[in-house]
Amino acid sequence: MCEICRCTPCMPGCPNYEPPKTNKKCSFCGDYICIGEEYVTNYEGEYAHLDCLDCSSSDMEWLGVKIEIGDKE
Repeated sequence: MCEICRCTPCMPGCPNYEPPKTNKKCSFCGDYICIGEEYVTNYEGEYAHLDCLDCSSSDMEWLGVKIEIGDKE
C-alpha cells in the first residue's frame, strides 16, 4: 500500500503513480509505451512515441503512416 494515497496500485493523482505500460519500447527514448499514448511502427518493426518524432499527426497521415494508440496486449 502506498504511504501517500493509501491505495494499491496508486491512484493517478499520486506522485508515486506509474501509468500502465505495454510491452513495446520506444527506439528513441527507451521508455515503454504507456496505454493511451500515440506511437508509430516502422518497416523493421521498431516503435516510437509520436512525441519523440519531430512530426505532427497530420504529417504522419500525409506520409501514410498509421498512428496507433497503446493498449493492453
